[in-house]
Amino acid sequence: MQLPPTVTPPTHVAIVAPASGLDDAALQARVSYLEALGCSCDVGQVTQPGPALESDVARAQELAAAMRSDASVILCARGGYGTTRLLDALDFAEFANRPKWVVGFSDITALQLAILKHTGIGSASGFLLYPSLDECGIARPRAGESLWQTLGGDFQPVRSLKCLRPGRAQGPLVGGCLSMITALVGTPHLPDLSGTLLFLEDVGERPYRIDRMLQQLWSAGVLQDVAGLIAGHFAGCHARGALDATVPDVLAHWASRVNCPAVTGLPYGHDIDSLVLPIGVPATLDADAGTLDLYPV
Repeated sequence: MQLPPTVTPPTHVAIVAPASGLDDAALQARVSYLEALGCSCDVGQVTQPGPALESDVARAQELAAAMRSDASVILCARGGYGTTRLLDALDFAEFANRPKWVVGFSDITALQLAILKHTGIGSASGFLLYPSLDECGIARPRAGESLWQTLGGDFQPVRSLKCLRPGRAQGPLVGGCLSMITALVGTPHLPDLSGTLLFLEDVGERPYRIDRMLQQLWSAGVLQDVAGLIAGHFAGCHARGALDATVPDVLAHWASRVNCPAVTGLPYGHDIDSLVLPIGVPATLDADAGTLDLYPV
């Protein structure tokens, strides 16, 4: 695995919407954040109301153009839905000739993991134009700082994780939105997760659906050989009633099944001021100490 060249502002940013878009006012407010840092921005057609099926070709062409461009960063507008519909149309070999940071999370996980699978190139997970920037173009404090630290190769350690299963493991840090990882099972776009430190988050899923997705990954042979399991924030993933399992219940169950150290409490995911994590970097997880250390490639 490798990472794109390090980047610090001002730099050249291509803004695209492989999934859902933003209206013009919301877009312009957020582009102002980048312009204030001196960045030059190529803004694509990100103001479509949503990933209508008939827009697939246009969105794929625009993403492909950004992947071929001289931009050093591809920043995705938002998550939502639609990224998986584009993957079969992309020329990943062309991207490998001009590697650049792809920044996003949520639905964009599918693109980031497909790039990793086909090129071995990592990306930055945890930041989107929306919701990481507000309507005034102000970044969430941790997300804004973490974004430029990660793009600049300054990988910060994570502390105060909660141990679910003890142990210590090393491996490349890989992950993202659980539902998107599950959606890639059976496609040519899911990388081999054996030996990885797998980080996960999701939003708006009932705990039984979180369990079902983890079961699918297990049944597909994806989870058995991960080196470590790291749970982030599961926003709005509430049980239906007092007798239903909760997300902590589900995570504790799967920590008991996997043969590796497991932790929870990673400050990463939807509806929080998220860390921006470099997919593909070597890392060490110490579940007993509650620490995650990341290393330059």
